[in-house]
Amino acid sequence: MTSPHESIRNIGMQIFGNLPDATLLNQYPLLVTTIVHEQADIRNAIRPAIQRLATNHPDFAARLATELIGILWQPKTQEGIHAAIVLLLKEDLPEWMTNVTKDTALRLLKAKSSAAQELVGYVLSANRDRWAKEFETLEIVKLADNEILAVREAAREIFLHNLNRQRGNEREMLAAVKLVECQWDDTREFGFRVCGTCFTDTDLTPSILVNLCDSVRQDVRKFGRDMVTRYFKEAYGQEYLIKFSEHPSTDMQLFATNYLESYAINNPERLPELLPYFITVLSQVNRGRVAKQRIFAFLDKEAQKSEEAARVVAEIITRQLAIETMVKIHKLYPHLALPIQVKAVAEIRTADRDR
Repeated sequence: MTSPHESIRNIGMQIFGNLPDATLLNQYPLLVTTIVHEQADIRNAIRPAIQRLATNHPDFAARLATELIGILWQPKTQEGIHAAIVLLLKEDLPEWMTNVTKDTALRLLKAKSSAAQELVGYVLSANRDRWAKEFETLEIVKLADNEILAVREAAREIFLHNLNRQRGNEREMLAAVKLVECQWDDTREFGFRVCGTCFTDTDLTPSILVNLCDSVRQDVRKFGRDMVTRYFKEAYGQEYLIKFSEHPSTDMQLFATNYLESYAINNPERLPELLPYFITVLSQVNRGRVAKQRIFAFLDKEAQKSEEAARVVAEIITRQLAIETMVKIHKLYPHLALPIQVKAVAEIRTADRDR
């Protein structure tokens, strides 16, 4: 088996692998050596014997699995050895995955070997039914955002096993909807699909939807707006108007204008609350054209209804014009001191294009 010639090594491995089980079991250290051997042909040649021993001797399979998992923690000394160990654990050692503990699996996720981390995905999947209730929702979301695909897939399976725990529980739902914020497209798509089909307005409460609409991701904000529209109730209108009017992104500022006619009309007491929103939108340069048009039209109508409303509208227009003029001055003479501080929109949130 130590010959420099592969053909001769193969003959030696065939003879060794065909030895009686009792003899091989007494050669346990040598078996482990062949499994992690630097020569791939030796690693492959011992697999049939390992399969036979593992099937006939469960104690051997459990002992070997524990030892191989320990080796996965060690730095790689030869390219492909960790991958070979993972392959053997997946295909040649029956039932060991359902005997491993959850803590062991999660610790293995911290191993430097990507092959070892991939193995965790298969272990999580094998123990899905047994461990599903042990995971906090936020833990599941973090696993679903792991860089290893097998781990993400297992986490998504576990998530589906916990839907009943999440339904109607706002704390759980706030954690669950974080799926759509994950960095991986497959998990975000899963999150959009689950939130859009598995939950109802009872689960996606206004605070949950406002949370979605407050995302820095444009696709998440759009999803939030779609859900607000789908599950809209009159009782939530004023809350949505106030919350969305506070948002710095132009897409949400535009969305807020949909609620002006219903929840701020004929209500001069509401106008001062919305004053920062009106001034922010109207003072933007080369952005928010549609939102500006809607706000100007709304303010024009409200100003004609009462002196109180006209006074607020006049203040808004005055401030808007003053800010607009100062922004122009800043562009021409940036060294001049002004009573405003001009900042790039990107410093607040990802820049939004004009709509």
